[in-house]
Amino acid sequence: MLNHFEIVLTFSAKFIYLIVERQEEKGILGDREVSDGNEANATGESELFRLLAAENIEHFNQQNVTKITALSPHDFNALKYDYPALGGAYQVKEISEIVNERLKAK
Repeated sequence: MLNHFEIVLTFSAKFIYLIVERQEEKGILGDREVSDGNEANATGESELFRLLAAENIEHFNQQNVTKITALSPHDFNALKYDYPALGGAYQVKEISEIVNERLKAK
C-alpha cells in the first residue's frame, strides 16, 4: 500500500502528464515551494501564514507565475482568496476543475 507521500507523487506525475498532453506551459517549484500556509492561518497562526505566503509569492514572482493549479481545496482557498492581499494575485484553479474540463473536452 502506498503512503500519503507516494500517492501525492503518483498523482502529481499523472497530473503533469495531463498538462503536458494539453501543451500548456508548466512548472514545479519543488523544494523551493513551502507550505501554502492555509493550515497555519486556519489555526490562528496568521504571522506564520504571512511568512509562508510571502516566501511562496517571492518564488512565484521570480518564475513569472500567472496560473496555479491547486492540488487541494485548502490550497485553492489560500492561493485564490488570501494571497492577493499579500501581493500574490494569480489565476488559480483547483485540480478538479482541470480534470472536469479535460473530461468534457473528450
